[in-house]
Amino acid sequence: MSDVSESVVQEATLPDGWTFAPIARLAVFNPKTDAAEQQNCGFAPMQGLGTRYLDKLAFEIRPWGEVRKSYTHFQDGDVLIAKVTPCFENGKAGIARDLPNGIGAGSSEFCVFRPPERYHAYTRDIVCLFSIHRGELWQVLSTRTCGLATRARAVAAAASGR
Repeated sequence: MSDVSESVVQEATLPDGWTFAPIARLAVFNPKTDAAEQQNCGFAPMQGLGTRYLDKLAFEIRPWGEVRKSYTHFQDGDVLIAKVTPCFENGKAGIARDLPNGIGAGSSEFCVFRPPERYHAYTRDIVCLFSIHRGELWQVLSTRTCGLATRARAVAAAASGR
């Protein structure tokens, strides 16, 4: 753990019955989606991802076969975060909702978190996105980047333990 993340953990107070856990235990990262090639889906480039919690993910409708190989997969309820700076630093994150057939694909610079099914859909979205947007976590992740200086990948570095 980096010095910054250790200090955040030491200063944090959790409610009774809660415990700290690595984010990889709380969600599946970058899951794949299987669908028929002719099935419509939502396609979202990086500019479709907002910087405010309630921003709706902007997408266009495309056939799944056109986007399934070269782009990041997501489904309704998944949390998307920009993994490349400066988009990450600008807070680009959101929840995929109202996608055609419940599926989508988008920028290869999205990091997708899928919370476990056992949580009620509405609750899991809010809890997961709130956790990701908390200033302390942004601070920790932004200090753990890898890649070229102009395109550092903060989320990927943190998830891999770098």
